[in-house]
Amino acid sequence: MRVLHLADWHLGRRTLRESRAADHDAVIAEILDIARDARPDLIVHAGDLWDSARPGHDDLLRGVEALRDLAGLCPVHVVCGNHDSPSLFRALGRLPGVAEHVSFAASDDDPLRTVPLRDGGRALVASIPYPHPNRSGGPDDQAAAYRADLARRLGGAAERLAREASPGDRRILAAHIHVAGAQLSNAAADPGRAESLSADPDALPRLDYVALGHIHRPQPIGDRGRYAGSPVPLDFSEAGDRKSVALVTAMPGDVPRVETVPLAAGRPLITVQGGIDELARRAPETVGALCRAIVTGEEPAAALADRVRDALPEARVVEVVASRPERGADDHEPGPNEGAAPLSELLRDYLVADGVSGPRLDRLLGRFEDLAEAARHERDYEPDELVELGGGDEGPGERSATDETAPPSRPTAGTTP
Repeated sequence: MRVLHLADWHLGRRTLRESRAADHDAVIAEILDIARDARPDLIVHAGDLWDSARPGHDDLLRGVEALRDLAGLCPVHVVCGNHDSPSLFRALGRLPGVAEHVSFAASDDDPLRTVPLRDGGRALVASIPYPHPNRSGGPDDQAAAYRADLARRLGGAAERLAREASPGDRRILAAHIHVAGAQLSNAAADPGRAESLSADPDALPRLDYVALGHIHRPQPIGDRGRYAGSPVPLDFSEAGDRKSVALVTAMPGDVPRVETVPLAAGRPLITVQGGIDELARRAPETVGALCRAIVTGEEPAAALADRVRDALPEARVVEVVASRPERGADDHEPGPNEGAAPLSELLRDYLVADGVSGPRLDRLLGRFEDLAEAARHERDYEPDELVELGGGDEGPGERSATDETAPPSRPTAGTTP
């Protein structure tokens, strides 16, 4: 069987406030052309279809229409990523005109997807949507507990496939997880923390193919798995990635054959550095690109951005940074927060002094880390649980965001949150 493996579209993403809608439209059209030529038996999207759990109407429509067009060629299976909404996936799974040919995995307890193949056989697809690490252990044992949880999920998926598969069936796993050892694109992320909250590569089951999402750089994982990667560079740390989709030939009990099909659509991301004259000399490199300019030898000034745009007339300049000369040791001017403790430590001290402890303290600190990471990547943050400060560790101060008997209050226009 042939599988077209996609992942990490992040529809709705903005790169330094620049909408990527035009880039996504172009690359979706390119992927559709690839799918028409390849004639796969199954298309797997391994998560983060959208960049936000609450995508805007245009981005929601863009994703649904793309899935509908792909489903006109063959069955499509989509796994919920950490940016996606399980509730939205469940709703889309019941949408007439989509649900007949597109399956959405919001939970790893969802039924196996059975796909009839053109050769008369069939494929069984198990799913592991993104498991949030804050549901595994406390701050002292979170990494070990999360790795054990991922191993349990991977083993459980393999057991389900083994139990329900017949001889000759292709067994496919689609998972939105971080596998240790994967090469990250995003230099802004904390690689140490990301690596600690990851699956042991030895825990990946030996199936006919493991379609992975979550890491944006396309790459193989072992001899059975692969990250498809994001189809366009989403931030400047991905500028050097060679984007592609994976066309996989999966054979029962054998190592899959993978063909990477390069993607050329979408604007490239380019960083140029130098004085204004040097930027002007490099202008031909930046034609049609989203450009980040680091200007040296110039003091910050209101007109600097205009001068950069004049030097790079055929680029879309999304950021201008004035790089000041290095200061000597005697010229050092400490910033207002230099030497201060990290915000997470200050927050912990404040909460402990206010009487917060135990599991609630761990969850609040986890929410703060998630919010800080979302802010670093300029994306929305959708908590899977609301945690209030008041009350004891097991009192009514904590409640699920989906608890219909006690819905959390939300501020409205003109009120103070």
